[in-house]
This record gives sequence, C-alpha cells and structure tokens, in this order.
Amino acid sequence: MVGNEKPTQAMNALLKLYDLYAAISELEDLAKRKGDELSAFKNAQKYHIISKIGARQRKANDKQIAELEEEREKITDELNNSILDINSEKTDAILELKREISDYNKKIRAQRTKLIPLQENISGSRIISKDDLSMLKKFFPEIEIKRLEEIQNFHKEISVVLKEEIKEEISSVQNVIQLLEGNKAQVEQKVKEISEMSNLSQVILFKFAELQKKIEILSNQNKYYDELQVLSKEKKDADSRKQMMRMQQLSQLQNLINIKLQQLNDEIYHATKRPPIIMFDNKQYKFETIDDTGTGTCYRGMVLFDLAVLQDTCLPILVHDSVLLKQIEDVAIEKILDMYKDSQKQIFISLDKATSYSKKSQQILFDKKVLCLGPNGRELFGQSWSRK
Repeated sequence: MVGNEKPTQAMNALLKLYDLYAAISELEDLAKRKGDELSAFKNAQKYHIISKIGARQRKANDKQIAELEEEREKITDELNNSILDINSEKTDAILELKREISDYNKKIRAQRTKLIPLQENISGSRIISKDDLSMLKKFFPEIEIKRLEEIQNFHKEISVVLKEEIKEEISSVQNVIQLLEGNKAQVEQKVKEISEMSNLSQVILFKFAELQKKIEILSNQNKYYDELQVLSKEKKDADSRKQMMRMQQLSQLQNLINIKLQQLNDEIYHATKRPPIIMFDNKQYKFETIDDTGTGTCYRGMVLFDLAVLQDTCLPILVHDSVLLKQIEDVAIEKILDMYKDSQKQIFISLDKATSYSKKSQQILFDKKVLCLGPNGRELFGQSWSRK
C-alpha cells in the first residue's frame, strides 16, 4: 500500500497478482450494471417520467382497479341490453368530472396559501437607515453604532441568500399552480363537451374511455412498483454474490500467502520463531507477527511478504532499500541474502556498511554487487555535492 491508496486497492492488486480477481471482476461488473439499471429507474421516477408509489398505494390500486373493471363490465352489459339512460349517464359522468375539478381547486388554494407568506417575506424585508441609527443613538447614547452596522451588514448578506432561495421557491409554487390550473381547465372542457352531447353512444364511449384510462394509469403504477422491487432485489443479490466471492477469494489469498510466509520464516529460524501473518476482511487487511511488535520483526515481515509474492506470482522484480534491511538482525539478513541470491528473478537491493555483517553475507554481497559507492571519489557522480 502506497500514498493515499485505499486498502481495497492494495488487496485488489494482490488478488490480480495471484490470478484470483477475474471471478470477482465478473460479479463487480454485474453489480455495477444492476446498480446503473436501478439508478436509471429511480431517476425516471424522480423526474416524473414514470410514476412512483409505495406498498400501501400498490394494495389500494388493486382494489380500485377491481372496482373500475366491475363498472366497465356493467356498462358493457347495459349497453348490450340497451337499457342505458342517456341523461343518467351524462349526469354521472359530469359529477365524476366535477369531483376532479373540486380536488384541483383544493390543491390550487393550498398552493396559493403557501405562496402568500413567501411573497410577503421577499417584499417585507427592511434595512435600517443611518438616520434610524442616529435617532437610536440620541435615545441610547451608550449604544455602539459600529456594532449595529456590522450586524446590519451581516443581515444584508444573509438577506441576499435567502431572497434567492425564496425566489426559487416562489417560482416552483407558481409552476405547480400553473400546472394544476391547466389540468383543471382540461377537465372543465370535458364537462362542457359532455353537456353538449346528445348521442347516447358518444356519452357511453366517453365514460368507457375514462374508465379504461384510469385502469391503465393504476395498472402502470403497479407495474412500475413491481419493476422497482425486481430491480432492487437483483441489485441486492448481485452485491451479495460479489461480496461472497470476494471473501472466498481473499480467504484463498490469505492461505496462500501465510503458507509461504511460514515456509520462508522457517528457512530463516528453523521453525523457532512465529512467522508474520496476513488477515483480510472485505475492506481491510492486517499484517503482523503475533506477540512481537519490534521494529526489526516488522521490517523482516515486510521483506518476507515481498519475497513470498515475488516467488508465487508473475511479479518480475523486487527492490529493497537499506532503510528496510538495516533494521533486521544479522542472522536473518544472512538467510534473506541467500534467498535473494537463489531467486530466478531480478532483485535490486542497497545496503550500508556491508563489512558489519557476517562473512557469508559479505561474500554474497561482493559476488553479486553491481555498484559500490563510498567517499573520496567513489560517489555516484564522482564527488559529493554537499561539499563546500
């Protein structure tokens, strides 16, 4: 893990190195696709492209659909038996439409009631003038005019922000009123058309069409509710399958790495010391040597972890700096240098004060060295840049 890299990113990189990520990736793609479908559906509801109802409304719709279908069947039967009264049918149709008009009137009144205080708020704000402040000073000499002016300026700034918000709210309410009045006008036009109808078939067809339209609206509401439940379940199932597969693959990864760490640690200490272990959960990992939190142990664990990954994956190279290696005890360094030497892959290391290690360690370093740096002309660029 480096920089601001999230633990999950580091874990994903390891899973890919061990060829364990493909199965997770397929389910991640599925979960993302299901998430996109669900999000698109909810956005369509949010912007009123399709309707949105709850479980209680879904149940109420079923009851209302049954009633409307029964009424539709009744009209069909009466029409077939030629027992319809045109005046009665016109009256029923008009009464139903007038109920709709009354409902629209209530909604319009509610919106207009909501509009009044908004308009009063935006027009009623008053700024205290300097004359007012001077008058106030005359009656209350000890008052701090500067402090009042600061408060006044603060109120001005707040007022600007609030006015913009109130304007937006007024615009929204006015749009709703306009929409409701437009719908109301359409219903009033239908009342006028039915009142002027003299032909029985026209009246019946209009009523039949209105019933059919209501049934379709309610049926569509139910259909969209059912589709949302299906999409939500599919998204939840896809997420669950993804998480389950991820935990399975992480468990396999954990076992592979820990077995290798045990093997490498035993090579160094002949099974006399605890090896470092790694543990994964879904979003985090923990790497430690149980009951040993010493600096040298921590750095040794890091080196062994890198070697384990190098040996068991397609990772082509390994780089270890002296800052990492010089913290590890000499006996372990000798074994680690042996592991470096025997590797079939490229390993780059830097090590300070090589002569302080065992003769075997020195021999390995001498045999494998590519570059040896030191003072007095043996610097990387032939001289020390820090000298005056």
